Amino acid sequence: VPGLASHPIGSWKAPSHQDVWLRDYLPQDIPGIRVLLYGYDSSLLGSNSKDSIEDLGRRFLESVKAIRKDTNVSSGYSA
Repeated sequence: VPGLASHPIGSWKAPSHQDVWLRDYLPQDIPGIRVLLYGYDSSLLGSNSKDSIEDLGRRFLESVKAIRKDTNVSSGYSA
């Protein structure tokens, strides 16, 4: 889980490479794993967001449900 004001891809890759650890290496260690990267605005400074943690959690669960229903989920993400 990345920290506040982080990026869903940047949190898992080295600054000098395009390899994303979760996408490019974890499946080699755990065959058949399904990796999902989920990003949301977690910046605090200058934020006008009124979302509660419950709002963010609900939105996350709705996104996961939608992904699970979609049979055309992408097998990769290009950074």
